[in-house]
Amino acid sequence: MVDCQHVFHLLAVERAVHRPRAERMVKEDLPSFADWDQEAHMRDGYSKEMDVAELAEEFRRERERTFEFFKGLEPAQWARRGIWPEIGPVDVAWVAERAVAHALDHFRALLWVHEDLERFHAVQWGWEEGS
Repeated sequence: MVDCQHVFHLLAVERAVHRPRAERMVKEDLPSFADWDQEAHMRDGYSKEMDVAELAEEFRRERERTFEFFKGLEPAQWARRGIWPEIGPVDVAWVAERAVAHALDHFRALLWVHEDLERFHAVQWGWEEGS
């Protein structure tokens, strides 16, 4: 199911990319990050049997942890830097912005999927075209 894949991906990126990298940037001087292999992660970790509601709840909890991490930063920590794959030097503020933008991109995609499939839901509820 497409929405389940999106939520699984969001959860994986939250756990493996945005927050962990920002944490390293705060603790280490100019850490360099390896590219994250999202295809391998999906292949090795995703299952069609996963429950989208459970994944969404896990994502909510992880996003809350990320929010609390960023909320607790001192002003100087926002300027700490790291080397992002294929981009180069970025600061913690950029990582926070990227985490928000990444989730919004996927939420928008999920809304498009819902919009495309909504007509099928209406039929399930007894709606008939022209009524």
